[in-house]
Amino acid sequence: MKKTVMMVTMAACVSACEPRVPSELRPTFDEMINLPFNLCTEEGTGPATLQVRNIGDAELAIASVAFTASPDDADALTSFDAPEVDSTTLLADDEAFIQFTYRVPGGLTQRAVLVIESNAEVKPTLSVPVSTQELVVDNRDEICGDT
Repeated sequence: MKKTVMMVTMAACVSACEPRVPSELRPTFDEMINLPFNLCTEEGTGPATLQVRNIGDAELAIASVAFTASPDDADALTSFDAPEVDSTTLLADDEAFIQFTYRVPGGLTQRAVLVIESNAEVKPTLSVPVSTQELVVDNRDEICGDT
């Protein structure tokens, strides 16, 4: 009887023996609340950025990023401009930045949900609630130096 000895290098075993981590898109924040704004601009326009990271081993693709109405404030959807993402293909541990602008008419709180669709193996759809600060003041002109 013939016996065969097979030699496996340690590096080959490590890569083949370690469990694979499925692709998953993870945001830096589960929600973005009380976004600040500039009281002295016409409608308190403010920019915001959400960072997302692929925490898995496999490449993933972001298919779409959009706002949907919040159950608490369906009318506020018009206060959020369409978000833009700087990278739609993420390798392991890569990150992307999603940027958007928003308005705060009358200083009243605005709410929406940022929905990120991807081909991630874990949670292919992320929903991140977004809301602005509320700031209603009687002396805006005095604070901002308007005459």
